[in-house]
Amino acid sequence: MKKINLILFVVGFALIFTACKKEEIVRLEAEIEEYTGQKAFIDGDNFSCFSIGDKINVNGNTVAVSQTNRGGRSIILDVEAASVYKAVFPYKLATSLSANSTTNIPVDLPTTQTYIADGQNVQVVNIPMCGQLTSGNGTIHFHNLCALLKLNITNNLSDVIAYDSIEISTTNCPLSGSGYIDDISSATPSIVMNSTSKKMVTLVFNSRQTLSSNASISYYVVIPKAANAANFTVSLIGQGSNVDARYFYERTKTTALNFNRNVIYMVALTGFTPKEKASHYFTVSNTGKKVIFSPGNLQWSATNGGTQATEHGVAGGSTAEGTWRFSEHQWDFVGNASYGNVYANNVKCDNSKISATYTGWIDLFGWGTSGFNSKYPYMVSTQANDYASGTHTSISGTNYDWGVYNDIYNHVRQAVDRAGTWRTPTSEEWKYLLHSRGSGLMGVGRVDGKKGVILLPDNWVKPSGASFKAYTYQQNVSNYGDNTYTIEQWKVMESSGAIFVPDGYNRNGTDVYDAGGNFRVWSSTSAGVQVGWLGYLYVGGTTQSQTQDYKYLGEPVRLVKDYTGE
Repeated sequence: MKKINLILFVVGFALIFTACKKEEIVRLEAEIEEYTGQKAFIDGDNFSCFSIGDKINVNGNTVAVSQTNRGGRSIILDVEAASVYKAVFPYKLATSLSANSTTNIPVDLPTTQTYIADGQNVQVVNIPMCGQLTSGNGTIHFHNLCALLKLNITNNLSDVIAYDSIEISTTNCPLSGSGYIDDISSATPSIVMNSTSKKMVTLVFNSRQTLSSNASISYYVVIPKAANAANFTVSLIGQGSNVDARYFYERTKTTALNFNRNVIYMVALTGFTPKEKASHYFTVSNTGKKVIFSPGNLQWSATNGGTQATEHGVAGGSTAEGTWRFSEHQWDFVGNASYGNVYANNVKCDNSKISATYTGWIDLFGWGTSGFNSKYPYMVSTQANDYASGTHTSISGTNYDWGVYNDIYNHVRQAVDRAGTWRTPTSEEWKYLLHSRGSGLMGVGRVDGKKGVILLPDNWVKPSGASFKAYTYQQNVSNYGDNTYTIEQWKVMESSGAIFVPDGYNRNGTDVYDAGGNFRVWSSTSAGVQVGWLGYLYVGGTTQSQTQDYKYLGEPVRLVKDYTGE
């Protein structure tokens, strides 16, 4: 028999009981009630069952199951003698219990339930149960208190879905938190939730789950009694594109559902809608437009640079040349042979080795070199007319934009962000971010010795113990030593939403140079046939202006996506 042992993690309780003065130990039998009709079981013998090691609370004492009979259908318990025995499973279920009380016994159902699999990768789930014995000897008959929700999930998307938890919610029915056992002496007891409890419950995993396109999988979640659960929503939650965002696949069923004890309810879910919600965002215009930053600068390799970034694709589903990814850390950049910190197959990467076959990573690109229309990321021509030019006064929204045209591997999500997910900021957006956004939200510094610009989100709250020196428009930005962080110190800043854009040098042909201490990064805006605008910051003086550069020069690229509040 393959059985699934129903495990619900519930929060603390103490049973008040009347014990014999001599604390006499007696042996009782306990069994799970025989059911008729539909019932909450998912094992081959058609009943809920106990396993050795399960903990039961009898009259306030924790008793571990050491012997099972009939495949877990019944157990033997050695307990302190009493005239009345009240028992709950798992042992932490009830929060208080009077020896003479049978109704309204307080319980607390957790907001999170933990996914556990047995050795054969079958889910282990424990339905909470209760039982009462009013005579001095006999059998405690356990009754299931809740329902089981069976989620049959099918991935209808073309991509693999990656998720760390599953949220189930309604708009009107409490699914976790405080409630009570309506009648422990009844043959049909249930947990009734208080109206103030949470209208959601989450199934959490100890490792990231993946579901391939067109694949299906089932999960079980314990659900308390609920009537007319409206706008029933299931969300598969994963890490968002950035460190401060979460990505989720949401499916809502508008049909109201009723949940009764001791019943399995199967809900088939497909047609998921991918969404993203960020905790931190950045205003990029005086109209209030906001963006989310990518988790690192853009990088390209002719192969995959020795990483998991193995998917190649562009807008329209065609095969792309080489592999794009975001840098593995915000402070990473390739640089040249002497400066930079990016490696592939244990060999330091070098922008001066740029070519169509270079297997390392590069991150200095000519303007508009997304790969579209033969404008390749490995171009080294020093003729500006060879790049996106002529009528292309902007690459915004066009396939010349790196983010619009390419699939990009995102290490934060451990998945590929499809073409069109990201875009290059305009020159006006960079200007607003660096010069006009408001007081105290921009600075320069070093992370692990790497210099760059620090941008703080609109709603930034300084972490405890962190330090930051900010600049405002027309202040003298003196040097990159103003804010110096170790990697561990920066991780604290990063968790608060701070963005670090490294100053990653620039390139002319195959020659790679320090940018003279000034921060430079491409925008999507052209200043004419020959030149494009840069996001630019003069470090070492009061000049706070944009600048232009020839389109053939290689510059760093940092992408954004528009923030919509989802």
